[in-house]
Amino acid sequence: MQSPLPGQVFCWGSGSTELGNVPDREGVIPFPTRVPNLPGDIIQVECGDQFTVALSQSGVVYTFGSSTKGKLGRIPDRNTVGVVEGLRDIFVKFIAVGQGHSLCIGTNSFGDTAVYGWGNAFRSALPPFSSDVLSAVRIGGLPEDLTPISRVPELCGGFCRW
Repeated sequence: MQSPLPGQVFCWGSGSTELGNVPDREGVIPFPTRVPNLPGDIIQVECGDQFTVALSQSGVVYTFGSSTKGKLGRIPDRNTVGVVEGLRDIFVKFIAVGQGHSLCIGTNSFGDTAVYGWGNAFRSALPPFSSDVLSAVRIGGLPEDLTPISRVPELCGGFCRW
């Protein structure tokens, strides 16, 4: 069955900013509500701990929700819907989300495909970084048997317990 509203994202539940829209006076959205400021061509949505990442058909990555520890991948680090910094010239084909960090596979204008990441780098969730990454950066040090990375069909963000 095809959705009558393909490519659109809806949220509901409890939350002040994680849902991408303005909650009612009690902080609850009791019914599905379209997330404002997202394009209508969303093909993938992933949720982390109080934040959401969405990928458009045009390869653009949007985030909204909690802005702590670089989870949204952009500066200024705001709770509203916005585009991840560091990916503006990258066509992203897949996204993955961990508890407080995000990953994606993307190709630049030269045809180079790589893994990019942003967010909480606690316990090396984003190697080789040891502090939070506030905008998307290319993740290096991947095993040679993963190249070319363009052959990797998807990623998994994993979970980090502290």
